[in-house]
Amino acid sequence: MRKVLIIVYSAFLMIILLNYIYYKNLYTKQIHYISEILDRQVQLVGLSVDNTNNTFSSDLNQIMFDEDLNSFFSNSEDQYKLRRE
Repeated sequence: MRKVLIIVYSAFLMIILLNYIYYKNLYTKQIHYISEILDRQVQLVGLSVDNTNNTFSSDLNQIMFDEDLNSFFSNSEDQYKLRRE
């Protein structure tokens, strides 16, 4: 009877230990996967911000060289024209 109890307890502890190892490994893989996804999203947002930054200066240059700045601030039709584009 005593040997049976030792075998049952050992099997129970082995099952608990294997479950712990399995779920710990699964959790680590899940955290790694989420980190990779977030890293990729940060890269995409960085590229988008960089693209916006690059086009912003060219838009300002276009406004400064293509339009008469005095008329831009004084003429409401010019301001409206730029807002629609």
